[in-house]
Amino acid sequence: MKNRKRISDKVLVGTVAVTGATLLGASTLNAQADTVQQTVKNNDVNVNPQTPQQAAQQRVDTAQQQVNTQQQVVNSGVQTVNSAQNTVKADQSAVNAQQAVVNSTADEATSASAAVESAVTSAAQNQGNVQSAASAVQAANSAVSDQQQVVNSNSAQVNSDQSAVSSAKELQASAEARLSDYIVASQAAATSAFNFALENAQKAVNDQQDAVNAASQAVNTAQSAVQAQQNAVSIAQQTASQAAAQVAKDASAVADAQQRLDALKNNGSNDNVTATAQLQSTISQLQKQLANDKQAAQNAQQMLESAQQNYDHATAAQKAAEEKVNQTKAALAKAQQAVTTAQANADAAQQKVATAKADALKALETYNNYKNDNGVPTVKTPSDIVQQYESYINGNRYNSPQVKSDCAEGIALNGGDPAKGLMSTGWTSTDGGKTWTPLLKTSYQATTQDKTEKVDPRNMTAAQQTEITKFAAQIVNSFRDSFQSTAAGAAHSYGKVKVSPYATELGNQVIDGAYNNSGWNKSSNATGSPHNENGMVAAANKAGLNTGFVGENLSTGLLLDPASLHIAGLKQSMSMADVKQSIYAGILAMIYQDVENAADAPLYYGFGGHTEAFLNDPKGMNGISYDDNGNQYMTVTIDKDGWVHYNFFDDGHANEEVKNKLAQGATTPENVSAAQINNAHNDYLQKEGAVTTAQTAATAAKNGVTTAQANVATAQTAVNNATAAQQKAANETLNQKAVMENAQAAVNLANDKINDLQAKLAKVQADLNAMNGSVQDKARQLAQA
Repeated sequence: MKNRKRISDKVLVGTVAVTGATLLGASTLNAQADTVQQTVKNNDVNVNPQTPQQAAQQRVDTAQQQVNTQQQVVNSGVQTVNSAQNTVKADQSAVNAQQAVVNSTADEATSASAAVESAVTSAAQNQGNVQSAASAVQAANSAVSDQQQVVNSNSAQVNSDQSAVSSAKELQASAEARLSDYIVASQAAATSAFNFALENAQKAVNDQQDAVNAASQAVNTAQSAVQAQQNAVSIAQQTASQAAAQVAKDASAVADAQQRLDALKNNGSNDNVTATAQLQSTISQLQKQLANDKQAAQNAQQMLESAQQNYDHATAAQKAAEEKVNQTKAALAKAQQAVTTAQANADAAQQKVATAKADALKALETYNNYKNDNGVPTVKTPSDIVQQYESYINGNRYNSPQVKSDCAEGIALNGGDPAKGLMSTGWTSTDGGKTWTPLLKTSYQATTQDKTEKVDPRNMTAAQQTEITKFAAQIVNSFRDSFQSTAAGAAHSYGKVKVSPYATELGNQVIDGAYNNSGWNKSSNATGSPHNENGMVAAANKAGLNTGFVGENLSTGLLLDPASLHIAGLKQSMSMADVKQSIYAGILAMIYQDVENAADAPLYYGFGGHTEAFLNDPKGMNGISYDDNGNQYMTVTIDKDGWVHYNFFDDGHANEEVKNKLAQGATTPENVSAAQINNAHNDYLQKEGAVTTAQTAATAAKNGVTTAQANVATAQTAVNNATAAQQKAANETLNQKAVMENAQAAVNLANDKINDLQAKLAKVQADLNAMNGSVQDKARQLAQA
């Protein structure tokens, strides 16, 4: 409806209903069945296996350093023993001195062994740390048990609430049954999360135990290495002692031979035959000893070759073990990366679960709101209401008997008694006047929440005022729908009303400025009308609307307000249901019982100025807004006297700042169709299914984390085993190297002995040859004589 002009001389919406109705408050237009959403907080179990393990590893590393230091000392001692073996033939006392060095080295190796035992003791103490971690796990189990009690308590509450919901409509019961399943699934997911956290904690303890076991294995390996070096020292010492004894024996034999030779030399020509025989005997003994020493040297050489082979094998084994360590470490790194990836996937899957749950709850709320029509009744109209309303408008606003009959039918269609109307209500008391119950009847069906919520009409909260404002606006828009659904009716109803937080705030400012703080007397003033039109326009313009008109329907109070009984001492409160029932009845009365002449119409049936205002009829006298550039906003405010103001604002001439404020959070409350309800229900079912799908994916992702962590544990064990094998191979290489070096020393010693004996044998042979030459010379001399 373009380019409509407001008729400047129109007075704001008509007269006051005798016992009008009110609209108040703000709400989300939710009258859905209560749902319970559980939130279970996990008691995180945090077991840190690193600190004790690192402490144990540090102690083992320290012990290993001490073992390495002593290994160097042992190696030095072995070199000293080898040096002693090379010089033993020259000085037996030097051998004894080196024996003392070897003994000292053995003492130091014993000290290293004691340090290793200390590391083992520390590792045993670390086992206590593992037991402490296990105690932490037990405490976590206790916390989980306590939390389970909370879950059980909440579950009992869920069952209680579900029982209350079961009395709702059949579709609602089905939807909330699915919601209950969803809650149970959420609870199961929470419990699964507890178990998962507990499994991770126990796994951390097990990993720590594995680390301690690996440390203990390293200690045992170190002890074996020390023992092997001690054995090598003992073998070296034994070889040195045997060599020294043999050298002493050979030296003694040589000394004896030299003594006999010297004696022969000193004896001159005496008994040359005997001396020669003795020298021959000595040569034979030396030759026999030389043959024995050569055999010993050959044996030593064979031992050396065998030791060299063992050393080569040990070196190859050590290299293979090192390669195995590198392979297992690479596998461990890959497994750890798999854990990181799996955990990221699990976190993302869990976030999808949370999002799906939020979407499902929102869809359920929307569905319940649609199904319950937001808890707001519609204004039902007779089939020929548009025709009768046109008769009223075209007949100079005259309510014919047929119009009145249609209005009476309208009251009946909305649950009222056409014989009594809605403008007169009665109260009854069953407790001697302590409490009173109104006898008003409409088709309004209050929700359980509205029945239990207490309201002080003159001191409503912002949320209550917003709720009631939306309630009234939706009723008004439903009435406009009945006209705007046909071309003839649309000619008498323009646009829909909106509500917004700032519109409600602006309505309060207008009522404060025009009524609460102005001294305006609604019952007695110069205009003869309870409406303070000039005051409302001034307050609206002060707020930035720049309007020359503010629409208002006004009723003297809430029909079901106990205060209207004027009973001294009565402190009976109103419920939200009472307030909404009063608003609904008041709007129906302003639509169908808007005749002000009680003599002509004792039940007030007929249309009037309030009807025109609610329709926003451009052809009537009380239209509100026809500006295509603006929006209609509706507010409901109860003033300090308990009167109810239904105000209408048009922002077509407001400044941009005010327009923007009004538009923030603005909605157009309307009734929903069966198709919308069905679509909302299907959307809820779809999102409920998405929750199940997301939960399944999250469970699979969590299982993936568990599997990846198990693979890490397996890979870590493989690394530990490979490291232990590599250490063992390294120790074996050292052992074989020591054996090979000892065998080489034995070969060298045997060769030295052979060389020494050969030299001595040559000398004795030379002496014998000399002796024989001397005898022959003497024989020639005797022959010549």
